[in-house]
Amino acid sequence: MYSANPVLKHFSISSISNNNNNNNIIIITTFALFLLTAALVLPAAAEDQILQLKPGFNFISFTITPSITPDQFKENYPLTIEDTYLFSAAAGSFLSLSDGSLTSLAAGKGYIVKSAAAASITISGTTVTSVADSSLKTGFNLIGIPPGTAVESFSALMQKFLIIKGFYKWSAAAGTFIQVVRDDSGAIQQLNDADPKITAGESYFINVYDDTTLGFSGGALGLAGGVTPLKPSAVSVSAPDDITVNAGTGLLAITFPETVSVNMSDSSTISKSVTWSSDSTPPYDSLTAATYVFTGLVSDTSLEVSLKVIVVNTVTPPSTADLYTDLVIPELAAASGGVVAGTASGKSVYYFTGTKAESDIQLDDSVVKYDQNVRGYMRVSGTAQPLNSGYTDRYYHSTWFTVKNEANETIGTYSLPVDSNNRFDGYIYFKETGKLHIYAFRSKNDVLYPRSPSYAPVTEMYSTLIFYVNNLEAVNQSYAYLLPTDNVNCGNKYVRDYAKYITQGLSTDTEKAKKIFEFLVNGDSNGKFVYTNYNEIYPGYLDISWNSVFQPSHFIIRRKGVCNDYAELFAAMCRSLGMEVKRKSGDKPSGDGHQWNLIYLDGKWNRLDATWANNIPNKYKTYAEFYAEFDAVTFAAEHEGEYSLNLKEEY
Repeated sequence: MYSANPVLKHFSISSISNNNNNNNIIIITTFALFLLTAALVLPAAAEDQILQLKPGFNFISFTITPSITPDQFKENYPLTIEDTYLFSAAAGSFLSLSDGSLTSLAAGKGYIVKSAAAASITISGTTVTSVADSSLKTGFNLIGIPPGTAVESFSALMQKFLIIKGFYKWSAAAGTFIQVVRDDSGAIQQLNDADPKITAGESYFINVYDDTTLGFSGGALGLAGGVTPLKPSAVSVSAPDDITVNAGTGLLAITFPETVSVNMSDSSTISKSVTWSSDSTPPYDSLTAATYVFTGLVSDTSLEVSLKVIVVNTVTPPSTADLYTDLVIPELAAASGGVVAGTASGKSVYYFTGTKAESDIQLDDSVVKYDQNVRGYMRVSGTAQPLNSGYTDRYYHSTWFTVKNEANETIGTYSLPVDSNNRFDGYIYFKETGKLHIYAFRSKNDVLYPRSPSYAPVTEMYSTLIFYVNNLEAVNQSYAYLLPTDNVNCGNKYVRDYAKYITQGLSTDTEKAKKIFEFLVNGDSNGKFVYTNYNEIYPGYLDISWNSVFQPSHFIIRRKGVCNDYAELFAAMCRSLGMEVKRKSGDKPSGDGHQWNLIYLDGKWNRLDATWANNIPNKYKTYAEFYAEFDAVTFAAEHEGEYSLNLKEEY
């Protein structure tokens, strides 16, 4: 899992550590950062904002929507503004005015302004009516506080949102950051004997356990989504409002004034050793503000109740409604990424038949234009028309997009799932800048659609549609392994949510990889995964068992497939959690093929085969290198040795 360390062009933060030593502070690696000063932001009028800057670095956010660009910001105050920075958690670095990567200013984001001298400057703009939610990445993020936000202390916010690992505010007087953090047990500590409050117009570093969404709905800072590794721990809670015994029945009724979680099977007791239980599944019951009746042999009404109340951190089970929903992968999202507004006006996608109505794939005109400017990625949506009535209701129905550069080299292949209404909606990514050609098919697989143009080579007049884009910013190559590829749709919301769901509470990549591997071996409450030929799933339709048909999002639902389905699902789930995974495949001289995985953990590539582990579950640990029981000699002989022809590794 990536944990971004903020790095400025002119200074860097080398480490931020959470522990029980109140003397621990953030170590600043260059002299320049010691000059950081907190910014005072005072609104002068409805459309103006006054920034009181001090020499060095000032942590600010805009309480208006600025009417100027970063370049104009510096041009208006050439003797004061030296640079402006916006931290990108996805890239793990700062966008800056000086290197041209910071191109806009907006309200509600966290900025650092480097000032050459003390100054009071006025920024004009428009009144902020709302601030869009923003995505926070695991680790450190710089956030800004928009106007109208309720003032709350760091510790109060951390008590409300367990996903927060630490809050940090720069203190020029102390020459360091004021830190409020959690220790390993989850307890909140004020390392500098101070508990700052968030204030509109300022910016702060926030450290989160997992990817989450920051919003300011209703004027309050809020965080939604993500997993925290905190273990359940005893906490205090308001006493029940009322405890009564129903006369003549022996039933105990307890009224709770607020929602609590009660451990019903461990140390929850009632005096006089009365045993009680509820209808909910142990060990935990979530009890809302209501009256609950528990069974037990109750002989009098003078009872004292002792409850062990715990915090239970869970992730909501994924919804199958998200089976066809693809998301922008946060790590791959460029600043101001996607389609650049106001381009390609009046230009249309080229359909190979010449008319949109006759094409196998129809794109939504409001989303995609011909020869459009984009940054890093773009959304594509539309309708994939059925080839015939026999295939459209299958889980594997999908669209296929191939991206080529002007040298006619394929630089990306992406498949998007199609729902029961033949609709698709997802994202394709661009690894190179310049003019790129995009070709689309209803499906790549020649077994699924055994006629032209579906299986034809990707060339002009043979794809079902063609359009160009002018890509202005490429996806960061350091995140290349997170890209969806072929049938590894790790951008699918259902895949990403399911991976988080089954690995909740785990902290290391190795632990998470093992959990996903064991999920493919043993399944879960939704059923086991079964190896079977495709013809046994859909008799009469698909006779060849080794061709790739399912996508990972569909395989989770269908749970029947062959080796590449296991390998692709393992890759998609692990990549969605930030792990680097390859697929490896080869053929026997007899013609049979097989596919397995390599995952990069603890500084090396680890081999594993989820398919064979599923077939021999009592020996599953011998088929994955991250277990001590892994049989390296046998694995090599049965894989690279047996499937020695056409051996290849691919993402």
